[in-house]
Amino acid sequence: MTITSTSFAFFFMVLCICYFCLPKKAQWPVLLVFSYIFYFFASEQLPIYMMVTTAVTYFATVFMSRIKKNADLAVSANGDISREEKKELRKKADKKRKFVLVIALCINIGLLSVFKYSGILLNGITNFTEFFGVKIGPQNFNLILPLGVSFYTFQSVGYMIDVYRKKVEAERNFFKTALFVSYFPQIIQGPIGRFDVLAPQLFAQHKFSFVAFKKGVMLILWGMLKKLVIADNLSPLTHEMTVNYSSHEGLQILIGITLFGIQLYADFSGYMDIVSGFSDVLGIKIAENFKRPYLSKNVTEFWRRWHMSLCFWFRDYIFYSIFMSKRMMNLAKKLRAKGYKTAAKNIPTYIAMIVVWFLTGLWHNLNGPQIFWGLANGLIMICAIQFKPGYEKIARELHIKNESKIWNFIKIIRTYFIMTLLNFFSEFSTLADIVDCVKCLFVKLIPSTISLSYLLPKTVDIGIVGLIMTFGACMLLLVNSIYEEKHGSVIEKICSKNWILQLITYVVLFFTVIMFGGLAENSGGFMYAQF
Repeated sequence: MTITSTSFAFFFMVLCICYFCLPKKAQWPVLLVFSYIFYFFASEQLPIYMMVTTAVTYFATVFMSRIKKNADLAVSANGDISREEKKELRKKADKKRKFVLVIALCINIGLLSVFKYSGILLNGITNFTEFFGVKIGPQNFNLILPLGVSFYTFQSVGYMIDVYRKKVEAERNFFKTALFVSYFPQIIQGPIGRFDVLAPQLFAQHKFSFVAFKKGVMLILWGMLKKLVIADNLSPLTHEMTVNYSSHEGLQILIGITLFGIQLYADFSGYMDIVSGFSDVLGIKIAENFKRPYLSKNVTEFWRRWHMSLCFWFRDYIFYSIFMSKRMMNLAKKLRAKGYKTAAKNIPTYIAMIVVWFLTGLWHNLNGPQIFWGLANGLIMICAIQFKPGYEKIARELHIKNESKIWNFIKIIRTYFIMTLLNFFSEFSTLADIVDCVKCLFVKLIPSTISLSYLLPKTVDIGIVGLIMTFGACMLLLVNSIYEEKHGSVIEKICSKNWILQLITYVVLFFTVIMFGGLAENSGGFMYAQF
């Protein structure tokens, strides 16, 4: 059951009837039941692994909270002890809390690692031993990757760390913790919710709002347009270039790379719009995950706009943990003592960035292209910091102004192709494939003849009319992004206008999705669901 299917539409309709018609005290239990029903049918397996993650998260946070409470009581009950003794009591409590956190993290992240990497490692070991004539077991060992395991694991880990850092109080109700972990709109691809923002909305009582319903439905249709009309119809064109790149010339591959960036964004952000729309209908606002990333002027800005909840998660729970660690502080202190003030500031930042981006690549997959993708992002951002003074000096010498529209346009195009190239190459299985594709890219980059079948060799999958509508939708997406960058949400503005404009928008979006959505044979699932 995917969120673009009619079965999901029926599922959500039944949910809304139960959610708004039953007593309001029953709303969060209804959400919990339907979240597990959705997960069961979407993953085609018992959600036992999510239950384990939930149990570990619940008991860890409750134990950490209890340890803190007991330490506070001990300090208040012994008011005559010295400040140093009070500090020692709290220090012992923090050690216990840290021990509980580490055990819980090992279990939850361990489960994630087992499902994501055990098959790859065991198959690699089997192939390695067979090279020497030793057979140790069956080949092609693979565990079924539970749906959304990365996202509900990261969400649980963030919650546990926030409890440890005393940013939030532990939830005492096991089933409320279960709802926070399993809330169905964001379980497959995110966004990764924060407990202090999402949980109060999940447990609050909501009235049906026609305004929220209108906005939610329009957001769903807009997301469907992105996913079914743009992403799925571009899929055969881009897939051809990743699978059969050696059969095509440079210009064809370049067009495939360009379209891949559009496909990936439409697929991923389309999902986010759809689930945000469904959540809006329920009166629950989930985190924004995309903010017009292809209008970014550099890679750092791009990652502040793309998959924002994941980027902020890595920043808050990995980057700062490394950057603010004792080792990094001591390193910075030694460098400052030797007079290297800039190095004292930059080197801890660079080390933390490399670790974060290596882990980000590793999270995507345990292979060369994905790790290369992660490290390349980190190195580009480090170079941007390191060479910023020289870059600004050159810009001043050439009298280039930051507010120049032409210069900003060039930076946007540059950033788009850097990120699209990296994302495109991450689709390959090996680094050797990337090298071969780069070689093919520079073969006949300027062809002798040009035709539609040459430029877009898989147009037969969607037809000429479908192709026209797909590129028309792409242009609509571009115009919408440019408008929203300056003037805010188009959907909110339409929903505030008269009912005729709203009705026209609903009808146009609905029939465009119905008539031209998913014309390609291999349309279907979401690209990021595999993670």
